[in-house]
Amino acid sequence: MNINLNIQKRTDNYGNARYRCRLDLGRIDGKRKFVNVGTFSSKAEAKSEGYTAIQQYSKGKSLPKQDISLNKFITEYWFPIVKETLKNRTFEGYQTVYHSFIKDTIGQFRVREITRWMILEFYKELNIADNTKRNIKTVLNQVLNEAKFQDLITQNPHDNIKLTQQQKEMSVWSDEEAKAFLEYVRSDRDYALWHLFLATGLRRGEATALVVTDFDPEEATLLINKQTWKVKNGHIIFDGVGSVKGRLGTNNQRLIHLDIFTVELLKEHIAKLSEESKVDNYLENNLLFPDKYGRARHPSTISKKFGTLCKEAFVKQIRLHDLRHTHATFLLNNNVPPHIVAQRLGHKRPSTTLDIYSHSKAKATRQDVDLMDRFFNE
Repeated sequence: MNINLNIQKRTDNYGNARYRCRLDLGRIDGKRKFVNVGTFSSKAEAKSEGYTAIQQYSKGKSLPKQDISLNKFITEYWFPIVKETLKNRTFEGYQTVYHSFIKDTIGQFRVREITRWMILEFYKELNIADNTKRNIKTVLNQVLNEAKFQDLITQNPHDNIKLTQQQKEMSVWSDEEAKAFLEYVRSDRDYALWHLFLATGLRRGEATALVVTDFDPEEATLLINKQTWKVKNGHIIFDGVGSVKGRLGTNNQRLIHLDIFTVELLKEHIAKLSEESKVDNYLENNLLFPDKYGRARHPSTISKKFGTLCKEAFVKQIRLHDLRHTHATFLLNNNVPPHIVAQRLGHKRPSTTLDIYSHSKAKATRQDVDLMDRFFNE
């Protein structure tokens, strides 16, 4: 049998030039017959692997990549491809997903053996948070798309698989519990931070990334345009030229209007920061909520401290993120239009249910601020 190489240049999903190599067996039963060898990053590599495949096929042996396991395909083929196109943090996240959830489970099967049913069963066995499950789905779907691109499979078995979300019970404080907590932490160094969470509904990463100049006391506003993802040596890590790792998307960037009480509290807080900065070895980060040495804090340390203070204050134990829910619930229960609440929280749009009640009054743009003012002055 006369076997020829068929090499075609293609562009993959990441914009890279790739070379698909196939064995051309000629016409069999009137039809052109090809055997896939694989897709490679250079024409020279495709030729080299192709000639090896001809020798294997001529001896009646299966081609190496046809029986490849998902684990081997990910580590030897997919990771080298995406590493060149992804940010370091994203690539590290993909590696974590693989080692934690795929390697010892579905990764042990051969690529061509994986079916839609196997994938659904794989997800069913995962007793993890929805966000983590979505990250796994992103990785697995991209891997199988690449396997399809490399002609290892004809269809991606992951196509059109949808994950079911777990229903989480939202926990919020009553007005009395919120006030009791604030009263307890009044002498705490981070009192202004705890107050701000309840007054604005900020995410913890947004709060720890705030710098002093984000606060405008004259306009009574707070600019939200970034969040903390990683802290190293007291600094928030920067990624690329002038780009903060954790820069918020357009939909999440917003200007929050503040009530008078919160404005005065933040002004007092900044004055205290000025006094703290006079000590030796103070790190000049210009952060609004650094530690006492000026260093940036990771959001998880704030959550841990919040949990401790809740126990000490003898109030209902809730997560730090539930202060955001508490803020939103307070506004909605006091008839602030849902679309105004959504803008304040940085949501892209109100939920479908809340859209029903999104009729706004003429004074709606100030209604949320006036409510917080009354709450903190009662």
